[in-house]
Amino acid sequence: MHMMVSKPEQWVKPMAVAGANQYTFHLEATENPGALIKDIRENGMKSCSVAQAEVQWHSQGLLQVGLAIKPGTSVEYLAPWANQIDMALVMTVE
Repeated sequence: MHMMVSKPEQWVKPMAVAGANQYTFHLEATENPGALIKDIRENGMKSCSVAQAEVQWHSQGLLQVGLAIKPGTSVEYLAPWANQIDMALVMTVE
């Protein structure tokens, strides 16, 4: 689930309940990415390897966390979160 919303925090629980298997939010949309990542994980979204992802998502309900940035945001801003996320998305459109 790629959340292009201004307040990604408010959608974590509803998306987990709805059965989303991945939650990507925009770095620029939150003041505290670390807290949001923690919230995503606490709502049952767990990290897993790409090879195991498809099987685990469906059999165990595990979800991944993704972090997106706008084209004008330097990829260096992803570095502090690299060990806490499962994927990074660099947008090519604003």
